[in-house]
Amino acid sequence: MKFFLHDDADTELDAAVAFYEACRPGLGLDFAAEVYRSIELACD
Repeated sequence: MKFFLHDDADTELDAAVAFYEACRPGLGLDFAAEVYRSIELACD
C-alpha cells in the first residue's frame, strides 16, 4: 500500500532518525524501518 507522510511528520521522523543514529550507528535506520513497518501494518 502506498502512503504519504505530512511534511511536518516527515521532518519530525528525519530528526528522530538522526537523533537515534547519533546515539548508536544503525539505530536510526532500525527505528525508521520499524516506523514504516508499523505504518504498513496499520494500512493493511
